[in-house]
Amino acid sequence: QFNIVTSLFSALSVAGVIYAILLQRLELELQRNEIKQSTQQLKEQKDALEEQSKTMLVQQFEGTFTNILKAHHEFVSTLEYHLGLGSTEGINFFAPLTNQIEHSTTNSQIMDARKIYQRDFLYEAKIILPYFKSLDVVLKYVERSKLTENDKIFYNSIIDAQLSREAIKFIQIHINLYDPIEDVGKEM
Repeated sequence: QFNIVTSLFSALSVAGVIYAILLQRLELELQRNEIKQSTQQLKEQKDALEEQSKTMLVQQFEGTFTNILKAHHEFVSTLEYHLGLGSTEGINFFAPLTNQIEHSTTNSQIMDARKIYQRDFLYEAKIILPYFKSLDVVLKYVERSKLTENDKIFYNSIIDAQLSREAIKFIQIHINLYDPIEDVGKEM
């Protein structure tokens, strides 16, 4: 009888140990699942924070971009060109300049066009060069930003859309005819 009770208790203790092992195994599995869920939640939180950070950077960029572009527009609105009895202002500033250089160079060689450009337009350098500097500030702000290349193209297209056809023509004329080495000192 004593052996039967001892055997019964031994069997029950072995069963208890096996049951405890199974419970521990189940608890470890639950802990693993909780850790996986926590890790997934942390990853989702990290992704959400990164997305929020990107959104904040874009919003900050757009705010500054808008302010710089507004300052450029305000500068353009102050441009004034006096031609004979009339004058032109703001965005229309470049129209008489481009028309005059195009008219003057219709039958001229590029060297003559350069001389005409130097003679007729360099006296406007006090206005023209600050215009280019103002435009350069906007362009460099986009270029130096941490935006993707596609976003930079997008914002540069916004800048391009802000330029009048005459301003674009004048920029092309300026690029083709302005020689900073030869023209230095003649601008003031």
